[in-house]
Amino acid sequence: MIHIDMNEKKYDKVIFSNTSIDINYGSFIGIKGESGAGKSTLLGIIGLLEDFDGNYYIDDLNVSDKEKVRCDNFAYVFQKPYLIPYLNVLDNLLMPLRNLKEDRNDYFINEVVELLDIKDLLNRKIHNLSGGEALRVSIGRAILSNRKIILADEPTGSLDPKNSKNIMELFKKLNEKYNITVVMVTHSQSYDEYFDEIWDIKERKVVKL
Repeated sequence: MIHIDMNEKKYDKVIFSNTSIDINYGSFIGIKGESGAGKSTLLGIIGLLEDFDGNYYIDDLNVSDKEKVRCDNFAYVFQKPYLIPYLNVLDNLLMPLRNLKEDRNDYFINEVVELLDIKDLLNRKIHNLSGGEALRVSIGRAILSNRKIILADEPTGSLDPKNSKNIMELFKKLNEKYNITVVMVTHSQSYDEYFDEIWDIKERKVVKL
């Protein structure tokens, strides 16, 4: 479990004040809140991308080496896929393993490719993908990094309703099949059924609904 006690101030504006969160492994969590409430900031704190005043515990141990914890535990999916355009789909999928010099598991790669329904896309260049296809590739890249927590910042924000639903169903399958913890920022009210927990940011507090 991850436990975070936090205060956060940005540009002289208080984002969070004396609030805390718990993330249980294997959960699918949705983060909501009004525009500017601090949803993306909260995701950045969870992923140790943002500094904050407070304490960060993993399995009851106070984190000191934030960079190591970040590299060992988190993968990221953003609203834009941020794929490398001059590489094909397969090379984009394998990039985290190569960068981290980690072993390649072809069985797992094939399993993920089948689950994402991108087998026919592996040799395509990124500019030949649709928005939904590119997002599935970015999700595959996150899965193949083999981290136990995926942080997703409004991944369906630029997709049409059909593709948005497909992505939500995909995240739910990943959560259930591989026990991957997923923490997702969303502005939609349509996908509450997919989440195990929903957090709302109100008056500088994180409130579980």
